[in-house]
Amino acid sequence: MNFTFGMLKPDSTEKSLEEEIFALIEKNGLRISLRKKIRLSQDQIDRLYVRNIDKDFFASMSEFLMSEDVTVYVATGEDALAGLNLLVGSTDPLTANEGTIRQKYGVSVTRNIAHSSNSEEEFWQEARIFFTEDELSVVC
Repeated sequence: MNFTFGMLKPDSTEKSLEEEIFALIEKNGLRISLRKKIRLSQDQIDRLYVRNIDKDFFASMSEFLMSEDVTVYVATGEDALAGLNLLVGSTDPLTANEGTIRQKYGVSVTRNIAHSSNSEEEFWQEARIFFTEDELSVVC
């Protein structure tokens, strides 16, 4: 797949890391084709993390995600989905591979700085929460 969805979480905003992280993404062969900075609503969080709604950490994660602006984006490039997932790294920054975004900038499972789609189906579900069909049709 040549496009994927990602989000830089509030901890990237708090530390002013967005441009540094986007530069790293682009250095790794992907292009940021759409992006916007927004404040998440509870409805958007519920839709984005629907598989986690019943988990113990969901309320605190939601509170954190609404605490500051986030930056949502679509990255494009050859095999963008797999490429961004490799670059973002595993959920836990403490066990993420050296040089990944989460290993470099994340501090915990709940403050792991970034989100990325895991499949094409997930991309479409997640990207449509934040971008219009017209916006997406330009890059996808």
